[in-house]
Amino acid sequence: MFTAILTQDPIPMILYQPAIRHSASIKRPTCSKCGSATELFGIEVADRPGYELLTFVCPECEHIETAVRKVA
Repeated sequence: MFTAILTQDPIPMILYQPAIRHSASIKRPTCSKCGSATELFGIEVADRPGYELLTFVCPECEHIETAVRKVA
């Protein structure tokens, strides 16, 4: 879920809510490119039943990492 905030800028700023209730408890990997802590960007249904695709982004270098995990 997201909320769009209209500002004076031509592009609205978007504030994102946590993807799911337990998303704050998901372990975030370090960036394989620069070593910084990544942030959870999204959770999607994976191609395999019973699994989900986690997407992480590095706030320092904007590198994107993905991981597949079994749904609990």
